[in-house]
Amino acid sequence: MKAKKGFTLIELLAVIAIIALLIGIILPALKAAKIQAQMVICMTNLNGLSKAWIAFPNDNNGNLVNGNVPVYTSGYNILNHQNPPPYWVSPPQDENYIYTGSPTQSPGPPTLEQKKLGIIRGDLFPYIGNVESYRCPGDLGRTMVPNSQNPHPENVNYRSYCISDMMNGWNPTKDRRVAAKITHILNPGNKFVFVETFDPRGWLMGGWRFVPESAPPQSDTLTMWHKKRSGFGFADGHAEMHTWTDPDIIRSAENPNVDWFSYTNVNSDDYKFLVRGYIPVQSSAKP
Repeated sequence: MKAKKGFTLIELLAVIAIIALLIGIILPALKAAKIQAQMVICMTNLNGLSKAWIAFPNDNNGNLVNGNVPVYTSGYNILNHQNPPPYWVSPPQDENYIYTGSPTQSPGPPTLEQKKLGIIRGDLFPYIGNVESYRCPGDLGRTMVPNSQNPHPENVNYRSYCISDMMNGWNPTKDRRVAAKITHILNPGNKFVFVETFDPRGWLMGGWRFVPESAPPQSDTLTMWHKKRSGFGFADGHAEMHTWTDPDIIRSAENPNVDWFSYTNVNSDDYKFLVRGYIPVQSSAKP
């Protein structure tokens, strides 16, 4: 009987080269498809959050849900807060409403379940009904801990979105440009409510703040989980991706130790986009 002839070394090398070539072609396409799928889900999340945000004032005499997420001292009983405003999200807490949001104080940083419980107990959750809608699937916050403000590698942001301080958020100076009612907002299709951002402390505290009138202008950091793009949810209920080119914004987004930064180019398209979208009310337009 004649023996079967096997592959020669040259033939095997040729097959391996072809396989390597195919992998080199397929992998970038798969990565691009994954990024695109994450963007679609992120846009779906922001669309849903924006529409829920609009539905809330429809049920509450036109009053906007409070866009701040409060920070308390470690061990504080949140139920002791007398007549709290309707916060869209509550801070991390245990099942007994004890605040657990401090990343450095005993008993340690909040757990994932405590962060989710704060979301569920927020006043916007009945309109959403799914805790996963608060997180972008492309969120890479796990790669940005530990850092100088958060020594715990397991203390990672779960929620990916903040509400702009101008949308009934933190307002210690009583700025009359802050919208408290849905009817206060001028050109809602241009005014963003939800912002993709990151907090190095392990969860998104407060809201997203921008101070264009300071010298130089400053703001909380932004994130770019979609190849130099960020998602925004707007006051008319739509969502969109913005592609960044401003080096100040890009550098801050890549640094896990930066949560507040300065703008040096007030003529950039990115800066103008933020200014146009941040201020929802002219002070003279409010009663």
